[in-house]
Amino acid sequence: METKNNQQLFVFSCFILSLFISVHAICVPRKSESTPSQPSQPVSSSQVQPRKTAASAPTTDSQFSTKNKDSVSEPEHQKSNGSPPSTAPEQPPLEAMPRFPLLGMLKGNPTDGFSANVNPLIKKLCASTDYSSLCVSSITQLLSGAKEATADAVAVLELVIKAASEHTKLAIAKAEKLLAAPTTPAKVVAMIKDCKDNYDDALDNYQSALDAIPARDIGTINSMLSAALTDYTTCDDGFEGLKSPVAEIDSLLSKMASNTLAIASLV
Repeated sequence: METKNNQQLFVFSCFILSLFISVHAICVPRKSESTPSQPSQPVSSSQVQPRKTAASAPTTDSQFSTKNKDSVSEPEHQKSNGSPPSTAPEQPPLEAMPRFPLLGMLKGNPTDGFSANVNPLIKKLCASTDYSSLCVSSITQLLSGAKEATADAVAVLELVIKAASEHTKLAIAKAEKLLAAPTTPAKVVAMIKDCKDNYDDALDNYQSALDAIPARDIGTINSMLSAALTDYTTCDDGFEGLKSPVAEIDSLLSKMASNTLAIASLV
């Protein structure tokens, strides 16, 4: 009986041993499966590397930012180099502005400015005006040899009116230039328009005065010349409180109109 029990115990122990071995064999593959899980970490690291390369994209953004800086600096360079032509259309160039040859006569009224070749009668007639040098200078530009030789009060009156008319045309041309300039302020534009209308009226008044000379219609002549003088002062008064871009021109034209009235009183 004991031998049977021993045999049974031996068989049972062998069975337990074989079971233990099988269990150990089963556990080993499971551990071996955990070891391949470690290569998954390099995979994750490989996934991190593209993110770094993606993070390197800001370097390209920095390159674009430098390009943007360069693109910003280029317009500034173009502005610095292109500023002279940009100001040309904004403000009419001096060459485009009409020139007034008699503006230099506004300072003072020197009697020694008379030309020695001017007819003494013209000097005498102009001496009766408030701006004698301006009177002589405006006439000499229109005189020819024959006109100067036969000059009288009527001829001088026609000449000073024509000289004032020519300078009024220059004033109209300058007003048109100022109106076309985009830099002219809106308030000044409105006043320049009024001045241009006044210049147009003065030009018509001068023509009416010239038309009245052959008939010796002194009343019409004086009224037309006085109206022309009023046109210039009205233009200048419109710039009250503001700087007038035509102040010197209005002063010149007013003095020329005053001379026409003085000569008309001698006819």
